[in-house]
Amino acid sequence: MMLIKKFSATLFIWMLSFHAFAISLSDLYFLAIKNDPTFNAAIKEQIAGKEYENIGLSQLLPSVHVNYQNNPRNWQRKVYPINTNQGEIERTEYQNYQSHSVSAIISQPLFDYTAFSDYKSSVIKTLLSDSRYQVKFSELVIRLVDNYIELAYTQDKLLLNLSQQEIYKQQLISSQRLFELGEGTKTDISEIQTRLYLTQSQYTDIQLELDNAKNKLSSMIGTPLPYAEHIAKLNSHRFILQPITPNNYESWENEAMQSNLNIQTARYEMAIAKQEVEKNRGEFFPTVQLYASYSNSDSDSNNTVNQKYQSANVGFYVSLPLFNGGKTTASMRQSTALYQMSAFERDAIIQQITQELRHQYQICTTSNIKLNAYEQSVSSAKLQLDATQKSYIGGQRTMVDVLNAEELLYRAQQDLIKAKYDYIQAWTLLHQYTNTLDIEKIKLIESYFQ
Repeated sequence: MMLIKKFSATLFIWMLSFHAFAISLSDLYFLAIKNDPTFNAAIKEQIAGKEYENIGLSQLLPSVHVNYQNNPRNWQRKVYPINTNQGEIERTEYQNYQSHSVSAIISQPLFDYTAFSDYKSSVIKTLLSDSRYQVKFSELVIRLVDNYIELAYTQDKLLLNLSQQEIYKQQLISSQRLFELGEGTKTDISEIQTRLYLTQSQYTDIQLELDNAKNKLSSMIGTPLPYAEHIAKLNSHRFILQPITPNNYESWENEAMQSNLNIQTARYEMAIAKQEVEKNRGEFFPTVQLYASYSNSDSDSNNTVNQKYQSANVGFYVSLPLFNGGKTTASMRQSTALYQMSAFERDAIIQQITQELRHQYQICTTSNIKLNAYEQSVSSAKLQLDATQKSYIGGQRTMVDVLNAEELLYRAQQDLIKAKYDYIQAWTLLHQYTNTLDIEKIKLIESYFQ
């Protein structure tokens, strides 16, 4: 298995060595399922959780115990008094004998409220382990999309920053030539240099962000990404806002209340806490067992040397608790408080999910307006920059005006890019909160990228 993983990693790196190759979100999806350590831990947790029901059921089924003992060598020294004509004296006897015994006991619970409550709790624990697995799987998809978006977005910011640096460098060269010809000023050169240095310092920060995003994605897929450029870039021509269906928040909230995995998990935890109350309540009730036993022994004790016994018994065993120092009563109060706490925790999770759901829904429904505004802002900034450059050539504007116009365009382009990635992330979270995020929607997100 380890050899297969190493071969897959080597093949993956070899494929990435070709710069024309760009790994898709679907490829990363399947790699993350295989290699993400957090998700692999969730798989093992689910496997372990499947045994809860079997463990709980065992307390309601018959139990069989067999005991066997064989002692081939036994030594006994027996001292006992005897009466003689001279009075009472002690006599000592030594014996060397063999002994063995075998016994079997079969018992079947007939009434055990605590064991029955524990069984019901174990059934819910099995469902809880499945729910937690689904939560981890959903979180895996969200982490993958988030890390992919973060890497792609940071990559776009880096390219935009490099483009801005190139503009400043060209302007710096042009201003230096104008200064040498006596038409420029040192102020213009200094202003351009300042903008260039600030942009270069931003490049360093973005590069750190890019490395961090690349490492986070690499840790999920179990294979390092040699270059961040292997991630497909967002394609503006393919970027289309998806219709929000149904187009009302109440329907999304109702779906989340029914299907959200975190809410479902909280309900299971609350049900388990309820069964803990019932288990402690069972400590007040009697327990009844049907049992049958058989034993066969030969010299199995000091008082039965050279004696053989066989016995068989069938009957009922009843145990009625009367007092255990107040432990059961205290446990009842404790489990009741914990049950009430789980109810409040469930309500808190519901409140958090609905708040996040509403926020993501609002982002999705307002993204059309926001993106149109940013696109118009970019178009207006371009027109303003073009007009400012012409006015500068005509002597009506200064170099500072040109730089400010370029800065405005740069910021508008950044805002537009960020709005697109924010929409993709919000659309993904909206479907995660309603448990409707599947591979088809992953492919739809993937279609936005080249």
